[in-house]
Amino acid sequence: MSATPKKGVESEHAEERIKARRDRIARRVAATQAGVAHLEKDEDADWVDPTPITSNLKVEEVAELVDIAREDMTQKVSLVRATADLADSQRRQAEEDAKSARRARIAEDRAASLEAFTEIESKWDDALSLNGVEDLQEALEAQKAACGEMLRRKDTLAEDFHRALKEKDNQYVEEQRSQATDVQTVLTTMASQAKAIWKDHQNQLEDLEGSFLEERTELLDLTKDKWTDYADRRRTDEEIQAEGRLQGISDHEDRMDHLREREAMEYNAVKAKLTNDIHQLEQQVELMRATYQLNSEKLDYNYQVLKKRSEENAITISQQKRKISRMQDNINNLRLRGRKQEKDGQSENVALTEDFKRIADRFKELQKKFRHFQVADNRQFEEVFAMNEEVGTGLVKELLAVDKVVFEQQLGTKWTGPDETMFSSLSGEVVAAGRPASEVLEAVVAAPEEPEADAAAVNVGDIPGHIVKKALFLLANEAEFLLEQRLLGLLAPLEEKQRYLLKLDSIFKALGVENEGSIHLLVGHLVVPPDEGAVPPVYELIAPNQVNSALKDFVEEHRRTQGLSDDGPVDDSLTLVTQHRDDYWTHLAHIHPDLHGRIWDAVHDGLEKYEEVLHKRQTAIERADELEVQNAELKQLLQQYMTSDVNKALVIPPTAVLTQSGYPAPNESY
Repeated sequence: MSATPKKGVESEHAEERIKARRDRIARRVAATQAGVAHLEKDEDADWVDPTPITSNLKVEEVAELVDIAREDMTQKVSLVRATADLADSQRRQAEEDAKSARRARIAEDRAASLEAFTEIESKWDDALSLNGVEDLQEALEAQKAACGEMLRRKDTLAEDFHRALKEKDNQYVEEQRSQATDVQTVLTTMASQAKAIWKDHQNQLEDLEGSFLEERTELLDLTKDKWTDYADRRRTDEEIQAEGRLQGISDHEDRMDHLREREAMEYNAVKAKLTNDIHQLEQQVELMRATYQLNSEKLDYNYQVLKKRSEENAITISQQKRKISRMQDNINNLRLRGRKQEKDGQSENVALTEDFKRIADRFKELQKKFRHFQVADNRQFEEVFAMNEEVGTGLVKELLAVDKVVFEQQLGTKWTGPDETMFSSLSGEVVAAGRPASEVLEAVVAAPEEPEADAAAVNVGDIPGHIVKKALFLLANEAEFLLEQRLLGLLAPLEEKQRYLLKLDSIFKALGVENEGSIHLLVGHLVVPPDEGAVPPVYELIAPNQVNSALKDFVEEHRRTQGLSDDGPVDDSLTLVTQHRDDYWTHLAHIHPDLHGRIWDAVHDGLEKYEEVLHKRQTAIERADELEVQNAELKQLLQQYMTSDVNKALVIPPTAVLTQSGYPAPNESY
């Protein structure tokens, strides 16, 4: 589990630390200026001194210097760490290369040993069939030599591995010394930086204390003058307010007298109005009494009528009771008959349930065996495919390496190789089923219904988003029988989009729809396929009365694709993986262009001609060497002839003739 990345001044990036420190300084300056402005605020004046405070500027300067020193120290320490990490990364890469080379050598030796052992074993039968002692002795000597050769090869491999192990120990000691040196360098750097920062802090603190004392003296003098001015102004304001208060009390008494007279007049008017209202209410009471007397007479008449109706109802009730008795007898007979049928149905249901359980257990056992053999076959296929893929990829890489050498070294041109992603392993590949159903459902319900507003995230396969939305809304309206009545009552007060979203989610769970591929299959059953020649294709929804049959077809097809069909499980993902792997091998077989092959042929022809020229040149050089040897021998014979004592007895010696002809003297070099 990786550690949470730090932010602010503790971040690993220098830019983020510098930005965080500058933001912190700005916040401090703003807070300090706000506090000073609050102290200097005057209730009667709007003027504020714009001159910044000296101590705040000094604090900002000191903070920036401290941050710069800390950043310098951090960069120096980080440089040592980065150097050590780079060296460790190079060491790990070298170890991986050496490990790969050792494994390759072991595999090569294993193959050679197995081949030699097989050859030795095959010769034992031939040796046993020999009858002659000398032939048998020769066969045994040959077998002994082959075994010795195989043992010698094993000893050589072991010695090389021991030598590599010893070199690894020496390298480990050197790395320990290098790490100790790096740690000592870091400690020395940190100690020197800490001392320098401590001394710098002491000097800066002394400067800050001096600036704070000077600023305190100036602030005390300024505050004393301001408080004296404030006291004089307050005294003047209090005198003015006292005079205004006396004038206000006099005005208030005059207004109270005026209000008292007006309230007395209003009281007399209200009293006369209330007296008239009382007389009117008494008249209304008399009228209500007369109405009450009339209503009481009406109620007596209604009571007599209701009493007569009650007697008639009693007769009707007795008749209904006799009818209820007859109906009760019929109900008892029907209940006895229903209990008998229910008992027979329960016994038949128990028998059918036992048969169903037995058949279901057998089906589950058969399905478990099938899945076991399917997993074993897939695992074996993956192993064989991985082995063949590794061999094929290695051969292709060797071919590309030779092609690169031909282009860069022989032709002197830039070589552009294929995409390296094609060498990624396809073993164990799983065909994804797309986005989850909930994500696709939210995107479709939230999308508008206009065709031009469709987006790539709303489309499902090749079906436009607005068609998908209409199809899903049709499903939500026509497939409510898949939902509980209680759920429909809870969804009624919600908004339309939220209601459709929850209804479709419940329907998807009932149908087993879990991903975008299943949604594409379901929508394909709810729309009419477009005409092949239509550009762009036009999709139409099926009729509402066809939704049930479409759902039935979808469930059957979905069960087949999920391996739940009655005919046996169907695994479409294996077919898709096989198609991907066929495409991979086809692309791998045609990775080397025909143009490069023709270039190779041209380079081969040119190199053969160049080789022929070199052979001719070698022949000419050998002929020149032979002529030089012959020339040296002739020079030596001529020198002997010219220096011979016989020439002294001649009248005209050959030396004089050669000198006159322009040839060098006998004692001179040719």
